[in-house]
Amino acid sequence: MMKKFEATGSLASRQRSGRPSTAAAVATTVEQTVQSMSAVAAYGECSAREVSRQTGVSYGSVWKALRITLKRYPYKLQHKQELKPPDFDSRRGKVHSQNDVNKTVKLTTNEMKLP
Repeated sequence: MMKKFEATGSLASRQRSGRPSTAAAVATTVEQTVQSMSAVAAYGECSAREVSRQTGVSYGSVWKALRITLKRYPYKLQHKQELKPPDFDSRRGKVHSQNDVNKTVKLTTNEMKLP
C-alpha cells in the first residue's frame, strides 16, 4: 500500500482498460422502442425478438436490458382473474361435487382393502 501511495499519490484503484459497457445506451434504446411498440399494440405487449429486429441490437442484449436494467419480466395477460358474485354459487357447487366424488373414491378403495 505504501508503494502504491508513493507511486500514485492516492490509494484509489487505477482505471481499468477494456471494452466499455453499453448497457445504459442499449437500455434507453430498448425502453423507447418498447414504449412505442406498447402504445401501438392492442394489449400493450411486445416481444424481445421484435424489439431486437427493430433496433438492430442483438436479442441477448435486449433480453439483458429488459430483465436486468429495466426490471421488466414476461407475464401472461389474463383478462378474467377474479370471481364475480354470480360465479360464487357455481364455484361452490363444483367444489362440493368434487368433494363428494373424492369421498366416494375413498370409500370404494377402503372397501377393497377389507378381507
